[in-house]
Amino acid sequence: MVLDGSSPIAPSKPVTVGHEACGEIVDLGPAVTGFSKGDKVGFVNAYHACWECAGCARHYGQCESGDFVMQGWGMDGFMQEYCIVDYRAATVLPDALDASKAAPLFCAGITAYNAVRTPGLKEGQWLAVIGCGGLGQMAVRYAKASGLKVVAVDIDDETLAKAKQAGVEHTFNSRSDPNFIEELRKVTSGGADAVAVFTAVKAGYDVAPKTLKLGGKLVCVGCPPNEISVNALHIALGMYSVLGASNHAKPAGLRECADFTVQHGIECPIQFFGIDQIGEMIDLMQSGKMGGTRLVVRF
Repeated sequence: MVLDGSSPIAPSKPVTVGHEACGEIVDLGPAVTGFSKGDKVGFVNAYHACWECAGCARHYGQCESGDFVMQGWGMDGFMQEYCIVDYRAATVLPDALDASKAAPLFCAGITAYNAVRTPGLKEGQWLAVIGCGGLGQMAVRYAKASGLKVVAVDIDDETLAKAKQAGVEHTFNSRSDPNFIEELRKVTSGGADAVAVFTAVKAGYDVAPKTLKLGGKLVCVGCPPNEISVNALHIALGMYSVLGASNHAKPAGLRECADFTVQHGIECPIQFFGIDQIGEMIDLMQSGKMGGTRLVVRF
């Protein structure tokens, strides 16, 4: 978002970026309760969100308190050795969770977890995942751990191979297979019960309704720069419904996601870097060859 200019960072007030992290508590403010020095914690970038208003009930980024600042945008983020964290947006990590691998849980992970849980599918039902990059990779793992049957759709065979390794039933390359929708509907006996769209490309939303069975649920996660469209008549007739999933979670929700991750042995594909390798991370990201791997700075 910084590189393409869509981030709201003001040129007159540069900030350290980074919104997805975990770390060890080295000191506590006088009002902090429930935490101790040395605790390993994960957190979202919600500095001074009130967690009580109507806005916070939807997403902390809509907090109405007037005190909220989004770290990594309006103030320094987490791509640094030490950072300030609001304890009301943090949770202690489970002992069994490797803290060096936990950072992706606190945006990508909780988003993917929410996307899998939002449609309320039951064990054995079908979930289609469109866009199997970093978030999509975690979604297929959470879905399989939840007992769902999964179809993974992407345009990159390497990315689809990682999804296949995670246990998905079927994979389809929507770029090289012009008949993938017909084939998907066949293997799912009429379409998926829900589809979660993680790609930030409008084409993903154009095909998503076609993957659903009658009465299915479309879960919006990826955010294309241009508006998407849905057929109002199809919505009115109940042919499918539209839901949303984001990284919104109070500490209890973050802990639930972390506990589920540990309980089911879920690991996100990760490549570690040092802080002095930021340029290499950016080059890899812009090349489009991450293959569903999260890039993590380890201090």
